[in-house]
Amino acid sequence: SYVYNHHERRLAERLADLQHHAHDLVVSAMHVHLDYDNCLETLFLRGRTVDVRALADKLAAESGVRHSVLNLVPVAIDEHQHTGGHFHARPHT
Repeated sequence: SYVYNHHERRLAERLADLQHHAHDLVVSAMHVHLDYDNCLETLFLRGRTVDVRALADKLAAESGVRHSVLNLVPVAIDEHQHTGGHFHARPHT
């Protein structure tokens, strides 16, 4: 999640570009208008921790991002192959 000044020149566009370049990580995004100047975006990401951290760091480093926080939820994944040769990630039960 991060808060940013939506008046910052091209910031919303730069943030969206970063998300599009990481389309394999971004599951969902929520955008909230906090007040006239500030927006909050919360991204739900899925992927390797190193990749998620790298994207979070890039977003937080953009000029105009005022606050950011990364919350990680660890999930153990089992790679399970079905007939037909495709894989599905399944959480451990």
